[in-house]
Amino acid sequence: MGRPKALLPWQDSTLLEWLARRLAPGFTRLLISAAHPSQVPASLRPQTVIDPRPGEGPLAGLVAGLQAAPDQPLLAVACDMPNVTLALLSRLLHASRGWDAAMPRLAGQPQATCAAYQPAALGPLAAALQQRRLKLSDAVAGLSVNWLDDEEASLFENLNTPADYRRLFDAMHDGR
Repeated sequence: MGRPKALLPWQDSTLLEWLARRLAPGFTRLLISAAHPSQVPASLRPQTVIDPRPGEGPLAGLVAGLQAAPDQPLLAVACDMPNVTLALLSRLLHASRGWDAAMPRLAGQPQATCAAYQPAALGPLAAALQQRRLKLSDAVAGLSVNWLDDEEASLFENLNTPADYRRLFDAMHDGR
């Protein structure tokens, strides 16, 4: 992409600021996980927790978030998923009760960067990070997961390429 996805222009701000404005009102606390503060817009830096092992991907961010909020569930949303809704996050949070996590699964693939994690998930995820099992689908294999298999796939569209960004950006501006 040429720059951190969180800082991509989106409406009148950055993608991360826009996502936070949309989703944060549904919750009592917002945490942003990043490898370095420069990857986060200045307006969100007070809510930023730094990954314990920068450069080790989303797993390090999940561990940082769980460590920062050890007594409450954590709803993780990747910064490049602009279609995620409060309704989805509410379903995930409700579905995580009694489990280590609740996670959508699309075509058999876990959507671990858009999931609810209970505090009990910290130990197994931290162990996976320590053992350098950084692929999220491997790291979550040790958790008790309530799988949500019937979620709408469009909620999980993400921005992995400049073409993805342009397509979703244009669709948002066209009202699609």
